[in-house]
Formats: sequence, C-alpha cells, structure tokens
Amino acid sequence: TNNTLSCSMNQLTPPGAGAPDGLFFGVFMLVRSPLSQQEVERAVALGLNESLRGWSFSVEDFRVYSGKPTGNATSFSCQFLLLITNESLDGAFILDQLSTRMQLVGAGPQVQSSGISVHLAGNCKEENVLDYLWPETRPRTTQYLPCFPNKDQRASRSCLIKVEDYSSVWSPADLTNCTVTAENAAIVAEQLINFTNSNLTKEKVSQAVTK
Repeated sequence: TNNTLSCSMNQLTPPGAGAPDGLFFGVFMLVRSPLSQQEVERAVALGLNESLRGWSFSVEDFRVYSGKPTGNATSFSCQFLLLITNESLDGAFILDQLSTRMQLVGAGPQVQSSGISVHLAGNCKEENVLDYLWPETRPRTTQYLPCFPNKDQRASRSCLIKVEDYSSVWSPADLTNCTVTAENAAIVAEQLINFTNSNLTKEKVSQAVTK
C-alpha cells in the first residue's frame, strides 16, 4: 500500500462500477505556526504519515489555507479526504488517534486538538427519481438501471464526494441512452403498448417519448 502523502492538491478520482475497499472520511484541522504556508504543508504531511504509520490508507485533495496572522504566528486550516481500508474503524477512533498521535515534524507548527474534526462520507441514500429507484450506494460507485421503456439500454448515476465538505451526493442521472431515436422508435412504441395497463406518471411518459 502506498502511504505517501502528497502536499499538492489532487483531483478526486472519478467513480467506477465498483466501490473502492474501505471508508472515506473528511478531515479538517486547524494549525498555528510561524512558518510559511509551504513549510506548514510539508510539516502537516510528514506529521500525518507518522500519526497513521501502520495503517493502510490513502489521502486525496490535501489542502492548506492561510488565515490572518496574530502575533508572531498564523492560523492555517487544513483539509483532506482520507480513505481507510480497515472498515472496523470509525470517525471517533480516527479523531482520537489524530488528536493524540499527531506530532508535526519541524519547529513551530501546533495542531489545535479542539480544532480537529472527522466525519464519514456515507452512502448516497436510496432515491426514487422519475420512477427510477436508485439503491443506496457507496461513494465512488456508479449504478446502472434499465431504461424506461427501452430496457435494452441503461441509465446511470454515480455517488460522488463533494470537494467542499467531503459529503456524499448523487450526480444527476444520465439518461442519454434512454431517449427515443429513429432507430429505436418502433421498439419503444411496442414496449409502451405493453405498459398501457400500468400506472404511468406523466413525467415518465414524457421522458420516454422525448427525442
């Protein structure tokens, strides 16, 4: 496992058909230091590697923001997305470990223990949109459902992680393959006839015949 922590801002990887192993946690912390922002970034990265030594983890979207200086020091806010492959760990345990074991390398930077927060990026909840029932889904996972009424095609929707607060959110459903074209109009018409006795909503019928 690669436990190297990058100080640069990384793009969150796109979702795939299968969920990554492990749990995602958004981590936020406040650091006070007389060092420059670049030096603080390096110190925090080294400190995290030491604090999480022995864990199977990866870090994404590592960011440090500089606040207003007070006296001879400046407050910095740090945030990152932490993937822990051990699913028996929870946010409270990770918070405790970071609060007690976080020892920054280098002179000056001090993590404010009361300024550390950890929260789980949970699953996207089950949701019914235009009679498409999207099941509860893990972050970074794409779900596929049969189109209505052309079940030979697939609609898709992904459970994403927001970069602002690392919470999970559904993407808009991709119904590109579900529109009626000259090529599939006859098949769609036949399938609509088969659904004549079903309880079709106006939205569903309108969606099915959109060209």
